[in-house]
Amino acid sequence: MAYELRIQTGFTPGIFQNSAGYVYDTAKSSFYHSRYGWWGKKDRSQIHPYNASFARASLEMDLVSDAQWRRGSVLHRGVFGLALESTPVTYNELYNRALDQLNQKSRGDLDLSIDLAELKSTKRMLSAVDQIETYTKLATSRSPKGKAFGGLKYPAHLWLTYTYGIRPLLGTIYGAASEAQNLVRKEMDHLKTRASQTTSSPQVMLYLYSGGYSTPLMTSGTYKRSVTIGTSVFNSDYDISRWTSLNPGSIAWELMPYSFVVDWFVDVGGYLRNLETSLLYANRFSRGYVTDLEALDCTITHVDKGETNTITFTGSVTSRSISRSVLSSYPTPTLPTFKASLGSSRLLSAASLLAGFLPNRGRL
Repeated sequence: MAYELRIQTGFTPGIFQNSAGYVYDTAKSSFYHSRYGWWGKKDRSQIHPYNASFARASLEMDLVSDAQWRRGSVLHRGVFGLALESTPVTYNELYNRALDQLNQKSRGDLDLSIDLAELKSTKRMLSAVDQIETYTKLATSRSPKGKAFGGLKYPAHLWLTYTYGIRPLLGTIYGAASEAQNLVRKEMDHLKTRASQTTSSPQVMLYLYSGGYSTPLMTSGTYKRSVTIGTSVFNSDYDISRWTSLNPGSIAWELMPYSFVVDWFVDVGGYLRNLETSLLYANRFSRGYVTDLEALDCTITHVDKGETNTITFTGSVTSRSISRSVLSSYPTPTLPTFKASLGSSRLLSAASLLAGFLPNRGRL
């Protein structure tokens, strides 16, 4: 009973030949399977690291020119090699998303410090009913002279008030009510969260019979990656961190004007919140793990047309990879990365912000 590494490889025989009469022993398809982990009786109270991967590939090549032809299977019989030209989904992005979900479960997202610091803004926000009435009157009448963009500013202001004012306030009220009902908590929480993403398959490179990798080959299929975080954390009788942030830097960032716009592209606010949570929960951590899973299923159809010849590659690739590492402390966030993809809600908020900068005077 110990940690062991087991590897298994195999292939289906194939040949590659050319018009000159040469025939090469190749692999029509090949596979690779490896596993590293604990072999023996398992104790549920312990978490063991685990790594396993499986991949199977096939590749045929057909070269036709005026002077010669070459065709057949082109994979190596003794060596299996598979490489991705790029990684469509990064580990850090999914890890931070899973950690966001984990911290919302363990700590929640209630932060009364921000609401107390914005009492004046909250009072102004609660006058939204009057603003809706004003906008309705404006929308049902002709725009006054010199107020060409007034009709845009009112709905833009109301959208921002709802998205970054009323909705968070309702969330705070709900969160406070939930916390008030959870004063008696279990001794330990066992939590698990997962973040995943599926995208189109990337270009692949396979190890050829000639002793090197192929050029990146075009594929059609799917690539899926997921990151799972599991933790066991001791609870305290009264946890003030579930009610408010204790980090002055995090509070200052949330109160900074337009900080939420920066978070659209680089999630500084989420990073500060998760970093604070990891420090606060460090002495309550019991055990945990992180699992990274990748899955690729694709077919290869790649054509290179030159001046004198045409090379066609056809084949398929299936691969699975899973890696589980044991956490020695409460998980900490990785540095946020730049992301330019905005959803429909953020695009509407961006348009509303821009509408607020439009001039009030002009001709219709």
